[in-house]
Amino acid sequence: MLLKIGYPTVVIFVAILFSIPFAVFLLMFADDFYASRRWPFATIPGFGQTTGYVNPAYIEPFWHDHFVKSIPRDKAYLLSVGPGTIASQLGIATSSPGQALPAEEQQKWDVDLILTNPETGTKTESVVTLPTQLYFVRSYGDRLFFVSNPDSFEFVDGEPQPSDYRSPHFDPELNGCFSTNGELALIENTHHPFFFICQFQNGSWNRFAILLPDLDQTWPFGKTHLNFKNATNLSCVQHGNVIHLFLKVDGRLLHHQGLDLQPEATSRIAPGRQAPFVIDPTEMTVSALMPSNDITAIAGWSLVGVAPEDRAASTDSRTRVQEGFLIDGHPAALIVDESRKGYPVGDLYRMNDGIWSQMGSIEFPFGTTEFRTLTTADSQKAYILASSSMGGGTFYCVDGEGIRLTRTDPPNFDQTIAAIRQHVMPPNVGLMMGIPVGLFVWLIMWMFKKPDYEFGIQSVKLASLGRRGLARLIDLALILSTTLGLGWFLTRGFDWLTLQEALNLHLDHPTFQSAVRIGVLLGIWMTFAALSFIVMQGRNGLTPGKWICGLRTLRTTLRPCGFARSLARELMMCVDTCNFLLWTPGIVSIALTKDRQRLGDLIAETVVVQRRSLPSNCPSR
Repeated sequence: MLLKIGYPTVVIFVAILFSIPFAVFLLMFADDFYASRRWPFATIPGFGQTTGYVNPAYIEPFWHDHFVKSIPRDKAYLLSVGPGTIASQLGIATSSPGQALPAEEQQKWDVDLILTNPETGTKTESVVTLPTQLYFVRSYGDRLFFVSNPDSFEFVDGEPQPSDYRSPHFDPELNGCFSTNGELALIENTHHPFFFICQFQNGSWNRFAILLPDLDQTWPFGKTHLNFKNATNLSCVQHGNVIHLFLKVDGRLLHHQGLDLQPEATSRIAPGRQAPFVIDPTEMTVSALMPSNDITAIAGWSLVGVAPEDRAASTDSRTRVQEGFLIDGHPAALIVDESRKGYPVGDLYRMNDGIWSQMGSIEFPFGTTEFRTLTTADSQKAYILASSSMGGGTFYCVDGEGIRLTRTDPPNFDQTIAAIRQHVMPPNVGLMMGIPVGLFVWLIMWMFKKPDYEFGIQSVKLASLGRRGLARLIDLALILSTTLGLGWFLTRGFDWLTLQEALNLHLDHPTFQSAVRIGVLLGIWMTFAALSFIVMQGRNGLTPGKWICGLRTLRTTLRPCGFARSLARELMMCVDTCNFLLWTPGIVSIALTKDRQRLGDLIAETVVVQRRSLPSNCPSR
């Protein structure tokens, strides 16, 4: 009686105990899905809707011809004081509560400052000590700042020095920050088509309007006519104290050189537009950043890539990337056309003696979505960063001799691996929890249950749980290994990165069609292998795993089960293992049924027996 009560109780208890982690995971998954109505797993880059993967260098400041990255250390080695602070919680001796420590004893944080050379990819690391952890790095020409609220520090001679710098009220573009005459400046693109230059003076930002040519009319550039009312973005590149402006208008790129010392007293507002600013002539001050452009003409403005006598440039809407930079001190530009071929093609232009001429073209890698141009401090050469949708970065150097590849970052496979791990975690948890459940139940069955099975005058030994599990693993390993081997053979030399980029960008690419064909072939092979095992089991009661482990699947009458029963038995395997996520239901069913039958066996009326225990006169031997 005790055995009848204790055995199933122990089996169920062990199954529940080792299924708790998986159950908790499922509950968390269901709660996240119900709260967000979205799939809570991270999307695998290249195998779903994955936007926003950008190479880190695309958003890092450029200072002294290096990309700048700062990484805070994990802990402060001097802690501030006061009731409830970290210092008091850790029992560190401090001054009286509520009083500040001397400056040398206040909170300090170590920061790893990493400089990356875009030419060679080499990294230079140093440690900077700051009094605060919350900050970001901002560069203005040859000046570098660690910006926090409310404190800021300028990096001078390898050490941070207190600064009165304050962040502007908007987040400036990286290519819009510069310095001239020792003062910080940036371009504000917040009120198109009105643009401003903000100059940092006496601890605050002063705003000056850039007055474009008359917004009420269309201006001719050769056979191309543009209206400055449609200007969308303004960037600048600095050479000494000379500022080169690059303005995007109607999908074209315009260039203007120089800013003079003459302020403007009036401003023109496009008809039907509300003025984003009001300029009072009595309050205007002379500034080196104040443009003296004639607002009634286009003198000084030139259309990149098209001379006045040339024909109009193409109006293809896919020519969307225009970036300005300097080569040998001369203005240059990159214009990327995505419509010619299946990948971006960039045209390089350079101005000499006031005339733009093409200096070459380059084909960027498939999947390139973002571009960034960077001019060196001496304005002799520039770098182009082509960032792919997977986060990979390809670096090019442009100088007077042309364009060349410098270094290439690998695709952002860290994100891919992390996402894949998150996707395969549920089956891993189920499989790992199935191992201790199987071992404990196998031990309990060996101690309390007899393996004898009788039908009529025939008596055989039922298969143990351990052998059945091993046979199943051998069968699955054979199917998976042969499929992987065939997949490796079919995909030798396959461009996986291009396939991921095509999936990321939702583009129809030949690699996608090739991948579909390979997937179909692998699916056919897996189906053929699984059906072969089912046919073998129906005819002889054997699969490769059962043959190795000395087992045989038979009807409860100890006759061959046949194809239909074998198929039904294997289809129910999805229920016994929760689609191969959790093996506990099948294990518990084998442990608690009289003839060691899982749900598939009960439906198909089959049993798994030891082959050597079959009598010689048994028709299934």
